[in-house]
Amino acid sequence: MHEKTIPYNAESNGKAERAIRVTVERARIALYESNLPLYFWAEAVAYSTHVSNLTPRKGKAKLPIEIWENNTPKRSYLKVFVSLAYFHVPKNLAEKISDARQTWNNVGLCERKTWL
Repeated sequence: MHEKTIPYNAESNGKAERAIRVTVERARIALYESNLPLYFWAEAVAYSTHVSNLTPRKGKAKLPIEIWENNTPKRSYLKVFVSLAYFHVPKNLAEKISDARQTWNNVGLCERKTWL
């Protein structure tokens, strides 16, 4: 059920306002700890929301994501917000004596393995 709230009165929608505040604070911490610029804010918010959906709630038997998707999620793919990633440079694109492996920072989550 959708209910309208009073404009400019955050107190009338306390639960949603609190959830948004917690999500934004977690995203801010992820950006700060990883030394990323602010334009990665969307990835940080998506990351903090996803991790929050995998966090047990007090007095609840199921995780929020279990209720939405009706199955138990895997957690093996969870990593820190920014992690070191390696990628292979194909021979036709690499310089003659350059390293065939390059490093990047992987930002956010990936639910599947990405190597070929």
